[in-house]
Amino acid sequence: MASTSGSKDQSDMESDSEIRKLVSELNARLKIKGVRGRITIVKNNFYLRGTYATRTEKKKERKVSLRLPADLRSLITVENRVVQLWDSILSNGFLPDVYPWDVPDIQIAQRTRTFEEAIAVLKASFWKGKKDTNLQSQRTWARIDSVLKKLPQKADLNINVLLDWISSETEPETNSRIKACQYLKRLAVSNNLGGEEAIDELVGSYEPKQRKAIEDALLIQLIDSVREDDERRRKLQVRFDGYKDKHGRSKEHFPYGWLTAAQYVYGTRPAETFSLIPKKNGTAYAINLPKGRKKHEKFPLALPQEFVERWNLLEVERPYTFGLDNYDPTITKYHCGHWLNYLKRKAQKLGIENFQLLDLRHAWGIRSIYSELDPRQSCKSLGHDISTHYKTYNSTYEQLDADKAAALLNK
Repeated sequence: MASTSGSKDQSDMESDSEIRKLVSELNARLKIKGVRGRITIVKNNFYLRGTYATRTEKKKERKVSLRLPADLRSLITVENRVVQLWDSILSNGFLPDVYPWDVPDIQIAQRTRTFEEAIAVLKASFWKGKKDTNLQSQRTWARIDSVLKKLPQKADLNINVLLDWISSETEPETNSRIKACQYLKRLAVSNNLGGEEAIDELVGSYEPKQRKAIEDALLIQLIDSVREDDERRRKLQVRFDGYKDKHGRSKEHFPYGWLTAAQYVYGTRPAETFSLIPKKNGTAYAINLPKGRKKHEKFPLALPQEFVERWNLLEVERPYTFGLDNYDPTITKYHCGHWLNYLKRKAQKLGIENFQLLDLRHAWGIRSIYSELDPRQSCKSLGHDISTHYKTYNSTYEQLDADKAAALLNK
């Protein structure tokens, strides 16, 4: 038993010797780091001894308890605490009122982002890798932002608020519901909100109304009318770049007759018609502006070709034009608005209600079917894919098929 106790005492002595050696090495390192003070051991605990001031007292020699037992496991923590304390002394000029290791760790919950802050995160994500001068990106963000700015900006971001807003502010089975779900889900995902799959359940299904075709005879009458207006203005030498009415208000009059006739003959989208350059061989050059895809060149077909001469389409007459590298959607939208307002008034006089510029493009699609133009050529001319072509003009195809079947049966 005596030998066991002696062996233990010997082990403790060797451990104390090793600790004091390591403390000596630690003090040497602290001196190199510029720390003024030395680690000492008092009653088997580590202290920092040195001359320090407090907030209310002048400098004097003090011993600061490091709240660590004098054993090998504490040495690394001792060094970290001394360096942390010395940084505080250098910063303030005196010992802190409460030492960092005497303050209990408090877990502070991360503050929830407000909707305003979350929208800023989404905006940064949206523009990452894009040029802020890109006009199409500007219009896309404007559409997204038009929904986001209706949210309670100062409220905390919450999936339930998003779901309630979609349900109360948009009608089921509508395009506005689909768009709202797309934009708000994007907001949730970009902020790692979670629960965004619940937004998918609100999307529902939406099928755009089948566009009702306007009789070609009425459209031709409309175009003849607006082309006559163009000619009458020319004879009266009315400036197309604007004039002031009797009240001194600025008015704008442009030759919309050429645009109307060109869109009817070539089947372009309204915006694309501002880039259209007709050719003598019955084709034309234009910029294809497919939604959500990169713009590129296309070559529309005149259908029927005799209208090129009837409405003098080889002599281009429009307020402005653009090419592949200088398309400005803002300017184009502005002119399309004036163009549509002008045509609506003309169309109403002919008994055409709810006229839209796309009615002219739709008429071309229907004519392409009745002319038995190869659907692949029709798609290329219109600037969309075959599935879109069949889906858009599906009812027309069914009627045409029935007419052909009846004709064969009657032979």
